Amino acid sequence: REQPSARFDVAAAIAKTVNLVQASFQTAGIALSLKLEPGGLIQGSVNEFSQVILNLFNNARDVLVERDIATPEISVSMQLGDGRIMVTVEDNAGGISEEISGKIFDPYFTTKHKSQGVGLGLYMSKMIIEGKMGGSIDVVNTSGGACFQLVLPATPAPAV
Repeated sequence: REQPSARFDVAAAIAKTVNLVQASFQTAGIALSLKLEPGGLIQGSVNEFSQVILNLFNNARDVLVERDIATPEISVSMQLGDGRIMVTVEDNAGGISEEISGKIFDPYFTTKHKSQGVGLGLYMSKMIIEGKMGGSIDVVNTSGGACFQLVLPATPAPAV
């Protein structure tokens, strides 16, 4: 079923998704920092966008817990610039090894035990961001961990 496409506020959608994971993050002792610029609008399905953010959050949480990181942190930022909206979700779990970084967006690729899913998370995320929203999703390793970067075309606010 096609999700309805509409103009929505990215910061609000991210904040709403944060509410869904807040409790599980607290249980896992994960500090979450948000730097969201207001006013970024994009065209698409807010549910699908939230699904992507949720997926990135859950993956980061799982790897932080699995690797038993002493002070686990996830930081989310959203910035506007050049008619684009950039969203980053970064963790401090040590990054993604080179052997798998090229494969993480492939369908059915998973690092988790088979009982925990079929590895469609990042593949579906890529399909949503690139296929349906005209954006891009990439991952880079930072000094502390992995940083997922979403770049989406901003929708100009309607003229008043």
